[in-house]
Amino acid sequence: MKQVGLFLCCIFILFFAHAQNVGIGNPAPAEKLDVNGNINVTGTIKANGIDGAANQVLMKNGSGTMVWGDMCEYKNIFVFATPGSTNWTIPPGVTKVWVEAWGGGAGGNWYGGGGGGGYVSGIINVVPGNSIGCVVGAGGSGGGSTSGNGNNSSISYSPIGLTLTAYGGYKTTFTAPAMLSDGYGGNFGSSVAFDSYWGKNGEAASFVRTSGFQYNATTFIEQSTGGNGGSAGNTVNTGGKAGFYTFNTTTSTMIRLGLGSNGIFPGGGGGSGYAGLLSSLGNSNGNAGAKGVVFIHY
Repeated sequence: MKQVGLFLCCIFILFFAHAQNVGIGNPAPAEKLDVNGNINVTGTIKANGIDGAANQVLMKNGSGTMVWGDMCEYKNIFVFATPGSTNWTIPPGVTKVWVEAWGGGAGGNWYGGGGGGGYVSGIINVVPGNSIGCVVGAGGSGGGSTSGNGNNSSISYSPIGLTLTAYGGYKTTFTAPAMLSDGYGGNFGSSVAFDSYWGKNGEAASFVRTSGFQYNATTFIEQSTGGNGGSAGNTVNTGGKAGFYTFNTTTSTMIRLGLGSNGIFPGGGGGSGYAGLLSSLGNSNGNAGAKGVVFIHY
């Protein structure tokens, strides 16, 4: 009888524990297992029977279920940085990509810098095995009386007719007798109605500023500062620096001289050179804009 009573007591305890919450260090547990204190695990923790992989974290998915997952959806990146067009094949298991593109920066000329290339970014649902078309825009050439515009960069996914474009920057223009227009920054756009993208225009360039002044009773100074190139969209300080000079016209002596610099990758506009007002100074051509780039995160 004692053995039967002990067996029934064990059954009752197991049933009671199964039906109630269990507390460890907590006399009034609110959950199936309610621990008041630290937990030390020497093995592993499974979420719904599944163990996590290296560098994953425990999180809730869209259905509210606990799972092991990656902090970032896009663990890999492919970079296209050579001007021209190419295709990228979507790898097995990849159903969504994040793409970014910068257009090429315009070149600077005697009169002003080049505008920075535009920037575009988008999230695209894709099918493994399909391809994404990528175009990387070259930077514009530096020049004298004129220079080159930056070229467009783009990402295309033909199954949905989508092309996202980061437009190249525009050169500074000069129209006689003295009309200058800033080299505008490139903008961005989509070929179809598409909600999952955004972008930022490139920065406009600036143009030459020249002045002359009398230093003292017998000395006259002429100085000129050209135009900086514009930074590309979604970048900082990628525009090239302007050319400049300070010249003593009384003694025909160059006091200070700088030739400017090219735009900085990705998509910065080239800085200007300068156009000397005196024939003895000559002119210095502007600097080249930087090429664009395309990133595919997957």
